[in-house]
Amino acid sequence: MKTHHLTLAFALALSALAAPKANAQAVLIRAELATHTNDDNKDHDTCVCAVVTTADGSSQLAHISNGDCGGDDATEYNDNSDHSIAFQIDASGASKDACRGFKVHMWQKTHGGRGHDTWKFDARAILYFSDGLNLVANAGGVTLNSDSTSAAPAVDFANGQ
Repeated sequence: MKTHHLTLAFALALSALAAPKANAQAVLIRAELATHTNDDNKDHDTCVCAVVTTADGSSQLAHISNGDCGGDDATEYNDNSDHSIAFQIDASGASKDACRGFKVHMWQKTHGGRGHDTWKFDARAILYFSDGLNLVANAGGVTLNSDSTSAAPAVDFANGQ
């Protein structure tokens, strides 16, 4: 009888260790920016930049600096093409609750601000969490037009959850 109680107690202890905690909060593990270029391409030397913040703007969650720009054709986004860039995570381990309603500020930089480029696209920022679920923010029908100034044309969009 004692062996049975010890075995049962041991099995219950093991299952408690293996079971996920009911109050464990999912945390941010990675993020990406996905784009679909519509009918006006992104030039190879136009850089994609973005910052993701919490809904209240108090914390930066992730960023992209000078993404997909260079001297070769591989960084040109042709019409009707799809591309994705990984965000650099700035708040590793941020809770999903803290990320709900996140905001994205996205812009392009051309030739150090001296180039000409019009890029028409749809964008989706995706935050991935440890529970396998995602939070998403979308922007459709975006046009960014750089006209040989130091201005960095931008778009802002947010997660609706």
